Amino acid sequence: MLLAGLGEELCFRAAACEALLPKLRNTKHPFLFTVMISGIVFGLMHVALEGIDSWMSVLLGFMKILTTGLFGASMMILYWKTRNVLAIGLLHGLYDFISTFIEYMFAIEMTEEEITYTGGGIETLIVYAVQTVVNLLVLRAVYKNTGCSVDYQQILENW
Repeated sequence: MLLAGLGEELCFRAAACEALLPKLRNTKHPFLFTVMISGIVFGLMHVALEGIDSWMSVLLGFMKILTTGLFGASMMILYWKTRNVLAIGLLHGLYDFISTFIEYMFAIEMTEEEITYTGGGIETLIVYAVQTVVNLLVLRAVYKNTGCSVDYQQILENW
């Protein structure tokens, strides 16, 4: 999980910044667009689209993309502040480990459809809703405590 977290941070934070910021630097909100594009792609990578076959699976897919994108936005802000992809990757891996540990601790059994993140019922929707609220609170805290002190102008000049 630590290696997966590191790999995802290398792709969706470090590489996304290298690819997107230079292209978006002349737009009105280059950092917002970078977070949004990276977050949407990051979220889509966590949803197996072949499992979308009902309104509930569409809603679950959307919720998974939303909650994953919010988590990605928090990691992006931390990356801009620290420029330390290893630390962000380890944090991401720890987050994945805790999520998996909770699933096993409560012996949550997942069917093959649920593994795609678009299967399941109302209980899965509730889990995604809770994750979304938690990730919104984390994003708010990260932005308030870290994001406000990032020198965005310097990043644009030096990137």
